[in-house]
Amino acid sequence: VMFGMVLATGIRILSRCNYTTNRYNLYIVAISLGVGMTPTLSHDFFSKLPAVLQPLLHSGIMLATLSAVVLNVFFNGYQHHADLVKESVSDKDLKVRTVRMWLLMRKLKKNEHGE
Repeated sequence: VMFGMVLATGIRILSRCNYTTNRYNLYIVAISLGVGMTPTLSHDFFSKLPAVLQPLLHSGIMLATLSAVVLNVFFNGYQHHADLVKESVSDKDLKVRTVRMWLLMRKLKKNEHGE
């Protein structure tokens, strides 16, 4: 069940990724999946490396995640999008928005029932 949940979540995340406008995203996914399969396909691939690293290197999930993060920073760069950070909403504004949303939902329900 755990493997299925991880797989389903990964598929959902990968489906949101834009592969048409950014061709590097496809490379990142392909290379990371290949690196993640290394411990499964070649058990002795990392045998010459220090014993301290062995627990990390024998985990396909760890290798795939690490390679995806490194490749994403390499290909797409590390950018801080200040325009994506929303300003904090005051309590008063939040309450007003909540009441407006509630009134809108109430109106929609009335329209559905023909009232």
